[in-house]
Amino acid sequence: MSHLTNFLNEFSQRSGMRGKLTKRLFAGMLAGLQAAQQDMSALRQEMQEQQKELSAADVRQEEQTARLMQELQSLQRTAEQEKLALQQRLDHAEQVNADLQEQLRQMQEMLAPEGAFRQNLETLNVNMRSNNAQLETLQSDNALCKLKLSGLERRQNTAAPAQQSGSAPAVRVQDSDYDTIDYFDFENHFRGSIARIKEAQRMYLPYFQGKKNVLDIGCGRGEFLSLLQDEGIPARGVDVYEPYAEYCRMQGLSAECGDGIACLQTLDSVDGIFVGQVVEHLKTEQITALCNTAYEKLTDGGCIVIETPNPTSLAIYTGAFYIDPSHVKPVHPLTMQYFLEKAGFTNIEILYPEQSKPDVQIRTTDPDMQKITDIMFGAQDYAIIAVK
Repeated sequence: MSHLTNFLNEFSQRSGMRGKLTKRLFAGMLAGLQAAQQDMSALRQEMQEQQKELSAADVRQEEQTARLMQELQSLQRTAEQEKLALQQRLDHAEQVNADLQEQLRQMQEMLAPEGAFRQNLETLNVNMRSNNAQLETLQSDNALCKLKLSGLERRQNTAAPAQQSGSAPAVRVQDSDYDTIDYFDFENHFRGSIARIKEAQRMYLPYFQGKKNVLDIGCGRGEFLSLLQDEGIPARGVDVYEPYAEYCRMQGLSAECGDGIACLQTLDSVDGIFVGQVVEHLKTEQITALCNTAYEKLTDGGCIVIETPNPTSLAIYTGAFYIDPSHVKPVHPLTMQYFLEKAGFTNIEILYPEQSKPDVQIRTTDPDMQKITDIMFGAQDYAIIAVK
């Protein structure tokens, strides 16, 4: 009980004439003191309730901190396990690669004597084709393992400061097909090896000879960037998928992650643009923006080469086009030509690469049957080249 309460109790208990006189003289002060007592009691109760709330908040904060620490530790353990598994996979792939190289050396020794060459020719050809396919697969697998190891190291480096600060680890929101699948591994599995794609794209090099500033939009694994580098042609790449840009940089190529059209818009000028297997991922307004921006940024004599699945060949609908979940729709070559003409290009050429034709062909000398064959089993890609 407070001193004020004691005083008021004692004052109210006074009796007799003196007590009545005192109460009458100090009635106003007494009322004020009683009001003050009530306010102090209410304030004391409010402070006690706030103290309870603060204590409960402290408990919740401690529980949340403990939970975040457990999640962070779990993430670190998972990253370590994934890193170890990938390292083991990479070691195994390198050992298999070494074994295949030794087999190849032995085969080359067997080819030395003329008699042995004739005797084992067919077997050697089969084995070499098999080994080359395995080597291409292992090279792609090694690249994927190295890229994933690099990503795990980045995650660990990001997690360490978060652990020190006590903050929760960031969670990436999945908002596209590139976030829901490992697109690098997907390309290795379905598109083919890097070496095979480089060989297929070699046909476009003559259009870029003598160029000094080439932009590869949708550079992917860097196949065409690598070809340009081999020819001494200055070039840079841009891709919306960060692992592709990172892999290109690991190979010593110039590449960045970002939107290709937006990147082109920031440049003063270019004298060459390569767009391989990209427009089928874009909406119509993006394709027209690409054509218009390309015409605006290309110098006189500069060219844009666009390669994309060929919808005039029905073969693409049974495989290549619908395998990739990030494809929007195929673009007809005449539609692509129309967009380029509207952008201002007049010198336009359309190519249908022979190497993109499916293995199945109908052999015929009938012209009408040949047209049906072309529709069913024609080139699965086309390239359109426009020169400013």
